[in-house]
Amino acid sequence: MQALDGNTVFAGGGCVARRSVDGGRSFTAMAFAPIEASCRAQLTSLSFVTPTLGWLLLSDGTVFTTDDGGASFAQRTALPGTNASGGADMPDSVVFTSATTGTASTSAGLFRTTDAGASWRAVNATGGLELWFADADHGYAVGAARVLRSDDGGASWTPKDLGVAGVAYSSIRCAGTRLCVLTTADGGKLVRTTDGGDTPAEAITPSSAAVYAAAFASPTRIAALGARGTTVLSDDAGSTFAPVGGALGGTYTGVFAGANAGSAFAVGGNGGFAKTSDGGRAWTRGSVPTAAGLRAVSFPSATVGYALDGDGGLFRTANGGSSWKTLGTGSTARGGAAGAVRRDRADGRRQRPAAFERRRRDLLARARESRRAARVRRHRRGT
Repeated sequence: MQALDGNTVFAGGGCVARRSVDGGRSFTAMAFAPIEASCRAQLTSLSFVTPTLGWLLLSDGTVFTTDDGGASFAQRTALPGTNASGGADMPDSVVFTSATTGTASTSAGLFRTTDAGASWRAVNATGGLELWFADADHGYAVGAARVLRSDDGGASWTPKDLGVAGVAYSSIRCAGTRLCVLTTADGGKLVRTTDGGDTPAEAITPSSAAVYAAAFASPTRIAALGARGTTVLSDDAGSTFAPVGGALGGTYTGVFAGANAGSAFAVGGNGGFAKTSDGGRAWTRGSVPTAAGLRAVSFPSATVGYALDGDGGLFRTANGGSSWKTLGTGSTARGGAAGAVRRDRADGRRQRPAAFERRRRDLLARARESRRAARVRRHRRGT
C-alpha cells in the first residue's frame, strides 16, 4: 500500500491492484491481470511517483508501468534472473525515486534502471534485501547480517560493517540520511548509527521483551514497540531508551511515522493498532475491524489514514484511527487481494468485473467459431 497524499492511495495484492483519488471513497481497478480470480503472476510490489505514474513488480519478475493511473499498462523489461527472464530468482521489491530512476531487489541482488524500466543493470550481488530510500539520492538495503548504503541514487552500493555480531537485520529507518535505527529479526537489539555505518554502530537492548519495530517520530525521538505491547521511547535519538507506561497488550510488528511531528502508528496481529501524538510518550490503543494481522498503515494527514491487513483487506479512517471503515475496492478476488469485496448489482445479481466479461465474451466467441467450423467440415464430408 502507498498513500501519496490525503486523496491518492494505491493498494494491491494477489491478482488485484486498486487506486483511489478521492480519499478512499471510491476505487478504480488497475487491471494488470485479465482475470482477478487467478493470474499467472501475483503482485509483489508497487511504486508510484505521481498519482498517475507508477510501476508494478510481479512475483515472476515481470515489470509493468502506467502513466494514466492504471487505466492501461505497458510491459517493461523483466528483472534479470527471474522466472520472467528465464531464471529462478525471486523478486522482493521495487522503489522508484523519479520518473526514470528505480531500484529493485531480488534473491540474487540489486538492479537499477535509469530509463523507467526499459533496461536493468546489476549494481550489487547481495540478495534478499529490504530497500528504503531517505530521498532520491540516499538509500539503504538491509537483510540478514548485511547493510548496504547508496549515496548516488542506487547507482552503487557500499557494504557497511556496523560491528555488531550475531544479528540479522530486518528493517532500517532514518531521520535524515545518516542517523538511523535498525531492527533485528529476533527483536533482541536495536542498532543505532549516526553516520550511516561509516563507523561501528551501537547495539542497544532497549527492553527485556523483544522489540520488533522502531521509527523516528522526530529527529531526536524514536518510538519502538514489540512483544506483549512493550513500548520504549528515546528522546536522544536512540542513545538511551526508557519504557513508557504499561504494556499496550498484544504484539506490534511495525511502526509508521505520521504526517505531523511526533505522530506515529503501530500495527500488530488481529487488527492491533495504536497511535501516539507526542512522539511515543503516551499511546492510545485501537483496533481495525479485521481478524488478520495488519501489514501497514499510512496517514497522509492527521486524521485520514489507511490500513492494509494480511488478507488484503483495506480500511480507511477519517478521525485519526478512532474508527475504521472497510473499503469496497471492487475486487472479486479471494484472499491476498486488496479489499477483497464484491459489489452486487441493483437486481441482486453478482456484478462481474469488466476483465471477466471480456474474457467470457472471448471464450464464447471462440466456442461459436469452433462449432461453426465443425458444421462446415461435416457439410463438406456430406454428413
